[in-house]
Amino acid sequence: MKSTAKNSAAEAKIPGEIWDLIVIGGGPAGMMAAGRAAERGLNVLLLEKNKGLGAKLLITGGGRSNVTNAEFDDRTLLAKFKENDKFLFSAFSQFSVKDVLEFFNSRGMETKVEAEKRVFPVSDSARSVWEVLIAYMKANNVTVRQNSAVTGFITSASGEIEGAKLKGGEIVKGRSYVLATGGKSHPETGSTGEGFRWLAEIGHTVAEPQASLVPIEVRDAWVKNISGVSLPKAKITLFQNGVKQAVNKGKVLFTHFGLSGPGILNMSSEVAELMKYGEVVMSLDLLPEHDYSTLNDALQKLFADESNKKFKNTIDKLIPRAFIPSTSSLKIRKS
Repeated sequence: MKSTAKNSAAEAKIPGEIWDLIVIGGGPAGMMAAGRAAERGLNVLLLEKNKGLGAKLLITGGGRSNVTNAEFDDRTLLAKFKENDKFLFSAFSQFSVKDVLEFFNSRGMETKVEAEKRVFPVSDSARSVWEVLIAYMKANNVTVRQNSAVTGFITSASGEIEGAKLKGGEIVKGRSYVLATGGKSHPETGSTGEGFRWLAEIGHTVAEPQASLVPIEVRDAWVKNISGVSLPKAKITLFQNGVKQAVNKGKVLFTHFGLSGPGILNMSSEVAELMKYGEVVMSLDLLPEHDYSTLNDALQKLFADESNKKFKNTIDKLIPRAFIPSTSSLKIRKS
């Protein structure tokens, strides 16, 4: 018989019980794994150290949650992951983008496709995703223990995992375990990378995590002075030691610490890799639809048409007004 879903540690505590599966981490990966395993008949316990599930999920996509990407050809989609495509292909062949959409749509969450094939809930709320995952676990009788921080694994002399140790000393035992503790991207939500340490402690080789799909912090003051401004489409070029390393186009958002937006997030892994070898310079082309010649023509025409106006009251026809106080920091590069 499956255990019924419970929210408190006290209710879920059954002395001596050995679970078919213990899932550690209550983010979307952990909730999905727990729900699916229970759906297939396993007696499942999910452990979450926070007081609630899905803390990071609720802030993804600016609170809207970019669920997936509507590229239905696996090879085309996975090519974006470069050298990791082969590693991911097996998983996507078993649970594809279409499967993801079917999972949520069939459970009442309508989705929509926006620029660059990004898929969001029609509600524009990450809570819609959260609610589907919570309902999925409840429907399949997953036992949930919140405020239950794991501190590591207990292993036998042969290295087999015998249990998960909780803060306070309690040990919970399972026949199998799923570690879904996430990386280090948002420590304030519980993603502190401790799962990597537990794996290293029991003999696994753990690669150092690398930043990906994250905003970029910059030291240029003028960037921070225009926090909140966005460019619908900019050309982003990375340089190191004066040599061009990578180019991308996409939306750029200026923040209080640097740069964000899809165009930046999609280049963050390249930035992280390059930073291992030294300083990285990022160049932004605010008007990528123009080359040097057409931009010069546009400027000349603008100045002729607006010759009776000050420069600051004219240039905003081409670039956001917020850039104007910072134009002394900008350069026109002939490429």
